[in-house]
Parts: sequence; structure tokens; C-alpha cells
Amino acid sequence: MKKMVTGYQWQGRKKKRKQEFVVAALIVVFTAILIFCAIQLSDYQAQQREAKESDASLRAIKENAGLPSFTEAPGENVSILPSAQSVSSESFLEENNAGAEDEAAIRASRFTALQERNPDIVGWLTMDGIDEAVVQRDNVFYLDHDADLKRNINGALFLDAIIRLPNHPKVIIIYGHNMHSGAKFGSLYKFEDEKYLQAHQLIRFESAADRGEYEIFSAGTVSTDKGAENYLDIFALTSEEEGERMNALQTIAAVSAVDCKVDVKGSDVILLLITCVDHDEERRIVAAKKI
Repeated sequence: MKKMVTGYQWQGRKKKRKQEFVVAALIVVFTAILIFCAIQLSDYQAQQREAKESDASLRAIKENAGLPSFTEAPGENVSILPSAQSVSSESFLEENNAGAEDEAAIRASRFTALQERNPDIVGWLTMDGIDEAVVQRDNVFYLDHDADLKRNINGALFLDAIIRLPNHPKVIIIYGHNMHSGAKFGSLYKFEDEKYLQAHQLIRFESAADRGEYEIFSAGTVSTDKGAENYLDIFALTSEEEGERMNALQTIAAVSAVDCKVDVKGSDVILLLITCVDHDEERRIVAAKKI
């Protein structure tokens, strides 16, 4: 004789099956999320390794081209406040026993070798924690490609598309991602600490056209919002009008988190490093003048 199932019992079984289904569905969803996160993490770590390998490979090409590697970061163990004149391009060349003609020939050889790897390589940036190629194309491609032309979340350090290094511009603008790993321009925030900046105030930038040393005069945050107090028209620095350039330089100096005690003139050649911060309209900058 079959046992009669009451409506209450039927509803209970139905509710239990529904709960079991929901639990099973949640397990599937959470498992899928965990697998996705694991894949993403693995891909991120792989791209970090690839970026380091690419940078190391390009450094090897640079070294083999004939010029000495900057094994000691500019500014290391050198106190240069209030002046960095004790470390100059001339003294650097003398230490390496290279005359101007020899130095120019070696520099040309270096960039010929680098450009065989990637024709977009136009410069080399050396500062504390950074010893990398600088590329130039448009202002988009190298947001997610490395200097070896491979897709990479770290991107590359790239020169603004409007800058023409052979013309010896008054401003050199270089962009890089603010990576949490510290890669690219992820360490620029360190220069907003006075002790750190004093110990690492020199930057070297080299291209086929020139090699220069630059002294940092500002490290801070500017805004692209015209209504903001720290608004900076970055491209005013490219102006032919010295007064307009000077206004932009005064804004840059004013936002610095550290009083660098470095005088800047509208006629100075400026190196400007730019990265993003948490707010979309803001940019972290490190600005230096050629010495």
C-alpha cells in the first residue's frame, strides 16, 4: 500500500530540491570564479616575468654595443642638494676616456643595435630603480605592449608622440604605467620623500641625438582639470614662448612635495616623467632640468 504524500510534504521536498540546486549552482559559480582568478594571476605573473626578461635582454644589447652600463644608479651615494654640478656629462665622459666624437659614434652604434630589435626605440632612461629603453610610436600602442613589441600589461616607457628628439626639443615627456609591482613608473612616488629624493636626484636620458644628465626640481601631482588648483597644461612646455613655458614650470615647481632648492628657467631643457594615480584627472610627475 503506497504511503500518501501530503501537500505539505510535497512542498517540503520541492523546497529542498530547490535549495540543493541553488547550492550546486553557487558551487559551480564560485569554482568558475576561482579558476578564472587563478588563470588571471598566472597570466599576470607570466607577463611580469616576460617584462623583466625583455628589459634584461635589451640591456644586454645596450651593453654589447660598446657603451658602459650604468651599474650604479645616478645619484647613488651622492648628495647633490642644493647643487648637482659636481656630477656632469663632461666628468662622466672623462671617467670613461671618451672624447665627444668617440662618444657620439658609440652612442650611434648602441641605438643602431637596439633599433634592429625594435625600430621604435628612441632613448634610454636611467635613474634609481629604472634602466630601460624608451620607445615612441603613437600614445596608445605601448600602453599594453613592451619594448619588444609583445603584448604586456606593464606596457613600456614611451616618449610623447609630438616630441622629436633629433630636433633637440626643450621638453622630453615620457609616460609609463604606475604598476603596483613597482615596474615602469610604479616607483615615482618615492621621489616625494625628501631623503629619498636627495639621495637619487639625478636622472640620465640618452638618445641617438644626445646624452644628458638631469637634476630633479619637482616631484608631485598635477591635474588635467582646468578648474583644479594644481592644473597643468603639459604641452605649454613645448611652446616657443619662454614666458608660457615659465608659467608651466612655476606650476610644476609649486606642486612639488619636496623643496628641491633648484632654480629653473624658461630656457632650460626639461625632462618630464608622467604616470597615473588613483584619480583619472590627476597625474604623478617627476620633473628635472638638464645640467
